[in-house]
Amino acid sequence: MIYLGVDPGASGALVAITEGGQWQGSIRNKATPAERWEWISALTSCHCRAALENVHSFPGQGVSSTFKFGASFGRCEMLLVCAQIPYELVSPSVWQRGLNVPPRRGKTKTEHKRGLREMAQRLWPSAKVTSAEADAALMAEWLRRKQCQ
Repeated sequence: MIYLGVDPGASGALVAITEGGQWQGSIRNKATPAERWEWISALTSCHCRAALENVHSFPGQGVSSTFKFGASFGRCEMLLVCAQIPYELVSPSVWQRGLNVPPRRGKTKTEHKRGLREMAQRLWPSAKVTSAEADAALMAEWLRRKQCQ
């Protein structure tokens, strides 16, 4: 079984981990649609499940950035649908709570994101986890733990 975490943000990624929790690979959302399709198609020979971050726009967010954010989410969702990978939508608060991530209270977004990257790096010391991959990797781990209970 391969578990995928999908952070649909423009600076996000897709990360795959094995049933045993080993880092399988990743691809950034900045890759072309064809590159992402090729990457995910290589995984479909295995049984896969995915966690897709359930995101939304925020008050004060610009029209252009909201459109780009929604388009990126749609591309990620369609990638999973076309690859016939079952997925569930999960909010950041749910997967973070499931991994005992301390709440963001009192921290800047940058500090919180740094903490997530450091947590992911501790889980996969042999991988060089980037900030773009951290959320997706942790979502994949959240799904793996949930499915293995």
